[in-house]
Amino acid sequence: MAAPLSSDRVGPSAPDTRVSPAFLGLADVTPLGAGATGTVFRAKQVELGRDVAVKVLHRTLRADPAIAERFAREARILATLEHPGIVAVHYSGEAECGPYYVMSLVAGESVERALAHAAPLEIARVFAAAARALAAAHDRGVLHRDVKPENLLVGGDGRPVWVDFGLASSVFLGAAGASDGALCGTPDYLAPELVQGEPAAPASDVYALGATLYRVLVGQVPFPADTLSEKLRAIREDDPPLLRRKRPEIPRELQAICLKAIERAPADRYASAADFALDLERFLAGEAVLALPLRAQRLLRRKVEQHLDEIARWQRDGLLDDASCAELERAYEHAEERPRALLAHVFGSLTNVLLLVGVLLSVFGPVVLLSATWDQQSHALRIGLPLAPLVTLAAFGVARRRARDPRGALACWLGVGLLVAPVTFCLADLVPALRAVVDAEGVAHAVVPGPMWLAGDAAPEWQRAGSAPLEWKLGVTAVATLAAAWALHRRLRAAAFLWLACLAGIGAVACGALRAGFGELPASGRWALVLAGALGTAALGVSFERRLERERAFPFYGFGFLAFCVAALNYTGLGVPARLWLDGAESRAETASALVHGLLATAAGLWLHFRGSALQRALASPPLLFGFALTLGAAAAYCVGGSLVVEIALIATSLAYLLLGLGLRRNALVLPAALALPITVGTVSQRHVDALWAWSTAIVLGGALLVGLSFRMRRSTEAAAH
Repeated sequence: MAAPLSSDRVGPSAPDTRVSPAFLGLADVTPLGAGATGTVFRAKQVELGRDVAVKVLHRTLRADPAIAERFAREARILATLEHPGIVAVHYSGEAECGPYYVMSLVAGESVERALAHAAPLEIARVFAAAARALAAAHDRGVLHRDVKPENLLVGGDGRPVWVDFGLASSVFLGAAGASDGALCGTPDYLAPELVQGEPAAPASDVYALGATLYRVLVGQVPFPADTLSEKLRAIREDDPPLLRRKRPEIPRELQAICLKAIERAPADRYASAADFALDLERFLAGEAVLALPLRAQRLLRRKVEQHLDEIARWQRDGLLDDASCAELERAYEHAEERPRALLAHVFGSLTNVLLLVGVLLSVFGPVVLLSATWDQQSHALRIGLPLAPLVTLAAFGVARRRARDPRGALACWLGVGLLVAPVTFCLADLVPALRAVVDAEGVAHAVVPGPMWLAGDAAPEWQRAGSAPLEWKLGVTAVATLAAAWALHRRLRAAAFLWLACLAGIGAVACGALRAGFGELPASGRWALVLAGALGTAALGVSFERRLERERAFPFYGFGFLAFCVAALNYTGLGVPARLWLDGAESRAETASALVHGLLATAAGLWLHFRGSALQRALASPPLLFGFALTLGAAAAYCVGGSLVVEIALIATSLAYLLLGLGLRRNALVLPAALALPITVGTVSQRHVDALWAWSTAIVLGGALLVGLSFRMRRSTEAAAH
């Protein structure tokens, strides 16, 4: 039986239903309940002999044309939604009591009452079916806008049915009510964006369905409060209590699904009601769910960050030995592995290997063929070569997503994101101004990456002329790839797309800088701008990490460090920045620049190790290793033809980095420094002794020293552990 709506719904109060109206062709009319816009009666259709439900517009609302039109629109909307999970409308009409429509009578009760004593698995089954029905309405462009337990009835067969679309709006048709800014619905189930005055969207219904699931699972709404203002504030600002604290037998996966559906930001929820249903079906099938409730994850990470900082202080104060500290850090790293679970075990089975190889061939096969035969192909074939695998992978991605295969879908959609770049580049080639340049002899040269990229003053005229259109084509390609990668990340919430988006963003900025005259600046100015860009990229990572979004921070840290490496290697060859204070031989400036970049990288690694966050400390090894390579290379360059003091400095550099790696327990630095130390000692010894045995002896002695050092470290570690 239809249940009355809750008393705290935003809208007019329920009218008196003691007098039953008369309808043509209907008999035995009795009241069932009332909602914000209408009263529902039970009746028997005389001609067909079946029980039906009749909804009549409230008497107090008939004079308002907008409400009358909304009521008529509700009947039209329901009539278009043919789904077993949505109540069916048979016909509408006008009676003395006002406009009405006749629908199927759902013999059941509200989902909260029907599942009051149900097991979590049964609750998940009902809500998976309810989400599928809601997704069907969304697919037709219809928002419910009043999802709550009273509007989801469960029949005797356990099948859920949505009723009362009195606040529904057809967003595809732009009907009034979808974006009028009015606060409509039941406060307990209003999404935060609706409380803030934003228009309704499918994500709002997803939130309300998640809040309904929360209510059914634990017996209370996510944000209980005594007053309406306090309730709305809590919806906007607070985090809901964990379900397992209220009901410990709720499975962790089901808690994660529910919390993800009621995330504060719409982008952090399920992208659609269909995705909500799909994750519930994964849970029912015993498969891994995709739910990563960010608010719960952020709470966990905040606690982990605090404890890791405490562990680091305990280690510095001597309360924890290195072995215990490393063991605790590994335990916390395990807690962070779940967001990366979808990409784990890639090589764990033959099917995964075949999938990975197939996607890679689909992506790079057309790219290699285009590069080798660009001038021999027509425009249609150039576009078709990458477009065909893009469409194929997209179809496979949709199919695998429907088949509840998240890894397969993710791999296919990653291939789609990579193929956006060659497709966009080929489409840009359709623009005549970006297609080719003609040299002095009348020969046309295709505008493709190669000699035209960063053509210098000594390059032929046609190469310099082709730089501008090539930069435009690459810039458009980067922007399109960035947009596609970001859209895929918002849809699939996979970190792989963030890496692609970050790379495309750097490419777009680089092309824009070249068009703005970056190449005309002096070398020192270009060097400073590249370093500023590297620091800016890393700063974006810091901003994400402060919001405890480590998956988003990691790509920015990675590409920021990569930009620094590129700047160091490129501008060291130009003698920058040492040319700012050194005059004379070019080799001296290059060596000094390498030393400067090496010391900068080492200083950055030390800062990350001692002052950085837990994630930054985990990323300290690459800067230290890069700094060691540049510093040792600069010392070796100084050593050529240098004095004994310089040779001793070379050995001291290797020894210093070895001791640094041992002190910081950075194995990535210990191993290369340990290999470099005996080699540098042997090289210097051979130069003075002028005999091969000197070099060999130094290598053997260095190796023996390292073996003895390793045994000593092992004994000290075991003693500390005991």
